[in-house]
Amino acid sequence: MTLPFSVLDFTSGLAWQEKNLTLKPTRLQGLLIALRRSLTWRRKRWLNPKSRNPQPDEKPLGETLKDLFAKPVMPEMTDVHLPLNLNIESFRGEQLRITGDTDLTVRTMLLKVSSIDGNMKLDTLDIDANQGTVKASGTAQLANNWPVDITLNSTLNIDPLKGEKIKLKVGGALREQLEVGVNLSGPMDVALRAQTRLAEAGLPLNLEVVSQRIAWPLTGDTQFQADDLKLKLSGKMTDYTLSMRTTVKGQDIPPATITLDAKGNERQINLDKLTIAALEGKTELKALVDWQQAISWRGELTLNGINTAKEIPDWPAKLNGVMKTKGSLYGGTWQMDVPELKLTGNVKQNSVNVNGTLKGNSYMQWTIPGLHLALGPNSADIKGELGVKELNLDAAIDAPGLDNALPGLGGMAKGIVKVRGTVEAPQLLADITARGLRWQELSVAQARIEGDIKSTDQIAGHLNVRVERISQPDVNINLVTLDAKGSEKQHQLQLRVQGEPVSGQLSLTGSFDREAARWKGTLSDTRFQTPVGPWSLTRAIALDYRNKEQKISIGPHCWLNPNAELCIPQNH
Repeated sequence: MTLPFSVLDFTSGLAWQEKNLTLKPTRLQGLLIALRRSLTWRRKRWLNPKSRNPQPDEKPLGETLKDLFAKPVMPEMTDVHLPLNLNIESFRGEQLRITGDTDLTVRTMLLKVSSIDGNMKLDTLDIDANQGTVKASGTAQLANNWPVDITLNSTLNIDPLKGEKIKLKVGGALREQLEVGVNLSGPMDVALRAQTRLAEAGLPLNLEVVSQRIAWPLTGDTQFQADDLKLKLSGKMTDYTLSMRTTVKGQDIPPATITLDAKGNERQINLDKLTIAALEGKTELKALVDWQQAISWRGELTLNGINTAKEIPDWPAKLNGVMKTKGSLYGGTWQMDVPELKLTGNVKQNSVNVNGTLKGNSYMQWTIPGLHLALGPNSADIKGELGVKELNLDAAIDAPGLDNALPGLGGMAKGIVKVRGTVEAPQLLADITARGLRWQELSVAQARIEGDIKSTDQIAGHLNVRVERISQPDVNINLVTLDAKGSEKQHQLQLRVQGEPVSGQLSLTGSFDREAARWKGTLSDTRFQTPVGPWSLTRAIALDYRNKEQKISIGPHCWLNPNAELCIPQNH
């Protein structure tokens, strides 16, 4: 049997006189503790969603927080009278190592501590480890108001916080006012000051965080930076105010000044105003978030005088707008209502107009009295309802001038999409035409999509797609046509491609048995022109797919080329 620990050298001494116990200078060298890794347990826990998902009988967050802060975080405690006075004159450690999920190596350690009549004193705690260094001292009393006075200094040696210096000061009393101060310097410079009363219901807390500069990532090139950060929280967790001020900048982020004023309690938080001053204008958010029962929200987002001309000269835009929203989230379901949505302005020389209202939920039930989107001469309109039973939704696009509406976009498009029927028997109708379409290096001379698909006891309908002159580097397709029609029990599909470097055609017929979850089909009239010459099927291929068994059967067939013949036997 192998012990999970080993020691190279240990020397110590002990003296006991009346109620005084003294640990004489002690030396521990070469300690190794090998802990079993818990990777397997963590993996099982991650793969088991029940261990991570909240249970349905859990109390709402609001009730949990209300119960938590209804009584003091620190319960009533009597004075602690230890039967012994303990004095550790000196405990020195060298080369102490713990292995497991995380390896920890302590090169040197020194501890001097005493406890006399409930008065605890940490004379010295000095640790030099591979993760960093720690020096601490302080006093604490286990009686009266439990006063404490602790000072700790540490330097981290862990990426990405290597070189980070931490100064911690804890003073006051655990049963009266406790004061905490933290200073961070190095890769991250932050000062934190806090006062709290742990023995008072509601958890009174005054917190202030100040930083001249916070950057991300902590090492290397800065992608995001916040300057002159000031955050302040005061009051109780049952009634507090919160404020924050900072300026930010970064890669692909315009310089901005952010201010926040809010107030809240254990049931909700009210954002009086969150303002982002950027792009010569400002964006404001006013919102109320409540988690007393379900998580619900109500908010208003306003854009005022946004101008991107200086930051994005190739894509100047001036925008004003407002969006009001409310909704809730509970038990994995959600609902949302947008009673007002307005956006006006211009992008380049194109006017912008967005106007509408809508509401929907996680069951994909939507009511859209009207939603209008316009950019220059181009517009899209959506109106109708996807209800509990009835479906009646129309979407129309009329875009005669897409040229430079977005960078790299061009052409025109016009069409309609309609959803009709019921949830049990929906119908989708589409008729869309486009000409001269361009997107970056891709261009399409003309495209037409037309279809009518119904789903009752079985899916049936037709779909026709025709695309002419598709072009992008190294690809030129003169024509692509797709024709599909029929029903689940009897359907057929024809595909034709004319162009370079590949052209060809195929025909597919089949039938689907929904009860058996089985599809049978035949691939025929199939040939392709490739850079290595033409290939064609010598006979039709029988196909058989069983969904329940997740198996597909491909019948024997041969591909013929002027210089070769490739035959494939029965394949399952």
